[in-house]
Amino acid sequence: MDDNPQLRHLSGLPAALVALSFFVILAFMVLFACLACRPSQRQSLKGDFPEWIIGARLLQAMPDRLYDLDLQRREYHSLAGRGGLDYPYVYPPFVAASFVPLTAFPFYVSLLLWGIISAALYGCALALVAPPYQRRVALWLALASPLFLWYTIIYGQLSALGCIAIAGAIWLERRGYGFLSGVALGLCTYKLSLLVWIVPMLIFTRRIRALSGILASAVALAGISLAVAGRKACMDWLHILFRWTSGVSTAGLKYPFEKYVDLNACTKLFSSHPRAIVLAIAVAVASGAIAVTVQAWYRDDLINLRWAATLTLTLLVNLYSPIYDAVLLILAILLVWRRETARACAAFLVAAHFAAWESEDFTKHGWPPLITLVLIAFMLYLWALARGMARADRPRNELLTVADRHRHGLTRKREFAAGSR
Repeated sequence: MDDNPQLRHLSGLPAALVALSFFVILAFMVLFACLACRPSQRQSLKGDFPEWIIGARLLQAMPDRLYDLDLQRREYHSLAGRGGLDYPYVYPPFVAASFVPLTAFPFYVSLLLWGIISAALYGCALALVAPPYQRRVALWLALASPLFLWYTIIYGQLSALGCIAIAGAIWLERRGYGFLSGVALGLCTYKLSLLVWIVPMLIFTRRIRALSGILASAVALAGISLAVAGRKACMDWLHILFRWTSGVSTAGLKYPFEKYVDLNACTKLFSSHPRAIVLAIAVAVASGAIAVTVQAWYRDDLINLRWAATLTLTLLVNLYSPIYDAVLLILAILLVWRRETARACAAFLVAAHFAAWESEDFTKHGWPPLITLVLIAFMLYLWALARGMARADRPRNELLTVADRHRHGLTRKREFAAGSR
């Protein structure tokens, strides 16, 4: 058995992790079906899916009033049977347009369909970045993440779209399709906070084709928004977007900051502690994360490491990183999963799973979000990987330099000797 690598990869602890992941996924499938089909259980859903259906309905009936909050509340009451609108619809009009086909079905059917679509998008994203070594183990562990099963499927979020857009961009960049990679990244304009560090890194490293692809994709989506909703609705979206972002970044404890994983939210959670110390720690962590990411981007041979660092940085140093977007950490871990890093990456995946369950509860007891701590630890691990790669490359580069100098010296001597003759 030891001579067969396929069997060796699925023996012992890896096999146990795969089996446990299978049962976790099965349990969540049953839970999701119950939540979708039982109206009494449906009332407990706190995600954005009802808001997407509301946006799709308003887009068909009164597109110019798509962002009318009073109208959204009335539509929400007719959909959910209650008047309280937890979160308004704040996504761009093209998102509402993409959900129009689902309004043709009853609510529970549309929710089930969206769960299937999300699972397909997330599964494809994992397949695009999954490592060749212990591929099945990595995929099963990633699929069983509560960041996906609970915060994306049960809560009904769009994180799977961000995953497939970024994973597709990485896959295309590996194959030299810079422009198409940028087009895929342009899909992330549904939530601009996902591009807050990707675009600057592309600018600093002068990746013009990728930037052109993002611009082309953004222009196309803006055109779709104008066509389906009109100029007034688009201006209303910009207004509500800036107001919402400003409120999240500067507001006090009226926002549920325990549901966020960025350093900005951490500073708000610990507002009762000495502010200077809290800010100093946050600045130190942010500066280190930025330094690691910038260093990785200036090396063309570290494509997986630089994207892993960029995704981690996007979640850490941001004005708006809700916990359901932390599913990008799963992609980051898979990107650096190799034979020599498999154990560490598996440990980070398991740690992220447990942290997702307990992160909100820990903040209620005065601790930082566990997911944030995992993000910081993973960024330190990426820093260690980058330093290890630099040390491994240095002797080889020095040897090549000496050999080149020796060869160049011999050539000059031969030329001199030939000239003398």
